[in-house]
Amino acid sequence: MSKIFIAAHYSMNNGDRAVLEATINKLFEYDKNVQVVVSASNPQAIVDARFKTVGWPLKNGKIYKMFFLLLGKIGSVRLMKLFYKIYISQDYLYALKECDIVLIT
Repeated sequence: MSKIFIAAHYSMNNGDRAVLEATINKLFEYDKNVQVVVSASNPQAIVDARFKTVGWPLKNGKIYKMFFLLLGKIGSVRLMKLFYKIYISQDYLYALKECDIVLIT
Protein backbone atom coordinates (compact mmCIF):
# COMPACT_ATOMS: atom_id res chain seq x y z
CA MET A 1 0.00 0.00 0.00
CA SER A 2 1.38 3.40 -1.00
CA LYS A 3 1.27 6.42 1.28
CA ILE A 4 1.07 9.68 -0.63
CA PHE A 5 1.48 13.16 0.80
CA ILE A 6 0.00 16.05 -1.19
CA ALA A 7 1.77 19.19 0.01
CA ALA A 8 1.02 22.89 -0.33
CA HIS A 9 -2.66 22.61 -1.28
CA TYR A 10 -4.15 26.10 -1.01
CA SER A 11 -7.81 24.97 -0.71
CA MET A 12 -9.33 28.43 -0.77
CA ASN A 13 -10.60 28.54 -4.35
CA ASN A 14 -12.49 26.26 -6.71
CA GLY A 15 -9.55 25.78 -9.09
CA ASP A 16 -7.34 24.38 -6.36
CA ARG A 17 -10.12 22.13 -5.14
CA ALA A 18 -10.72 20.88 -8.68
CA VAL A 19 -7.02 19.98 -9.03
CA LEU A 20 -7.15 18.15 -5.70
CA GLU A 21 -10.31 16.26 -6.71
CA ALA A 22 -8.79 15.19 -10.04
CA THR A 23 -5.57 14.11 -8.31
CA ILE A 24 -7.44 12.08 -5.68
CA ASN A 25 -9.63 10.44 -8.32
CA LYS A 26 -6.59 9.41 -10.39
CA LEU A 27 -4.74 8.08 -7.34
CA PHE A 28 -7.69 5.90 -6.32
CA GLU A 29 -8.23 4.83 -9.92
CA TYR A 30 -4.65 3.55 -9.93
CA ASP A 31 -4.72 2.00 -6.44
CA LYS A 32 -7.87 1.62 -4.31
CA ASN A 33 -5.78 1.03 -1.17
CA VAL A 34 -3.64 4.16 -1.36
CA GLN A 35 -3.44 6.26 1.81
CA VAL A 36 -3.44 9.99 1.14
CA VAL A 37 -2.65 12.94 3.40
CA VAL A 38 -3.28 16.47 2.14
CA SER A 39 -1.49 19.48 3.60
CA ALA A 40 -3.95 22.36 3.17
CA SER A 41 -3.88 26.03 4.10
CA ASN A 42 -7.26 25.61 5.79
CA PRO A 43 -7.52 21.95 6.82
CA GLN A 44 -10.82 22.43 8.64
CA ALA A 45 -12.47 23.41 5.34
CA ILE A 46 -11.62 20.10 3.68
CA VAL A 47 -13.40 17.13 5.16
CA ASP A 48 -13.23 14.03 2.97
CA ALA A 49 -13.33 10.38 3.96
CA ARG A 50 -10.84 9.48 1.21
CA PHE A 51 -7.91 11.29 2.82
CA LYS A 52 -6.58 12.83 6.01
CA THR A 53 -5.88 16.56 6.13
CA VAL A 54 -3.13 18.40 8.01
CA GLY A 55 -2.17 22.06 8.02
CA TRP A 56 0.75 23.70 6.29
CA PRO A 57 4.23 23.20 7.74
CA LEU A 58 4.49 26.41 9.75
CA LYS A 59 2.59 26.28 13.03
CA ASN A 60 -0.18 28.84 13.36
CA GLY A 61 0.75 31.84 15.40
CA LYS A 62 2.70 35.01 14.87
CA ILE A 63 5.59 33.98 17.09
CA TYR A 64 6.34 30.87 15.01
CA LYS A 65 6.17 32.82 11.76
CA MET A 66 8.36 35.60 13.15
CA PHE A 67 10.91 33.04 14.37
CA PHE A 68 10.96 31.36 10.95
CA LEU A 69 11.35 34.71 9.15
CA LEU A 70 14.13 35.75 11.53
CA LEU A 71 16.03 32.54 10.80
CA GLY A 72 15.48 33.11 7.09
CA LYS A 73 16.84 36.66 7.28
CA ILE A 74 19.89 35.45 9.14
CA GLY A 75 20.35 33.08 6.23
CA SER A 76 21.57 30.17 8.28
CA VAL A 77 20.29 26.85 6.99
CA ARG A 78 22.13 25.20 9.87
CA LEU A 79 20.05 27.14 12.42
CA MET A 80 16.85 26.41 10.51
CA LYS A 81 17.65 22.69 10.65
CA LEU A 82 18.55 22.90 14.32
CA PHE A 83 15.31 24.62 15.40
CA TYR A 84 12.79 23.24 12.89
CA LYS A 85 10.78 21.38 15.58
CA ILE A 86 9.94 24.73 17.15
CA TYR A 87 8.14 26.21 14.15
CA ILE A 88 7.08 23.18 12.07
CA SER A 89 3.80 21.39 12.85
CA GLN A 90 4.28 17.93 14.33
CA ASP A 91 1.26 16.59 12.37
CA TYR A 92 2.89 17.80 9.17
CA LEU A 93 6.26 16.25 10.05
CA TYR A 94 4.72 12.92 10.99
CA ALA A 95 2.69 12.73 7.76
CA LEU A 96 5.76 13.65 5.73
CA LYS A 97 7.96 11.05 7.41
CA GLU A 98 5.36 8.30 6.90
CA CYS A 99 4.81 8.87 3.17
CA ASP A 100 6.33 7.07 0.21
CA ILE A 101 5.65 9.79 -2.35
CA VAL A 102 5.25 13.58 -2.06
CA LEU A 103 3.19 15.52 -4.60
CA ILE A 104 3.11 19.30 -4.56
CA THR A 105 0.10 21.09 -6.00
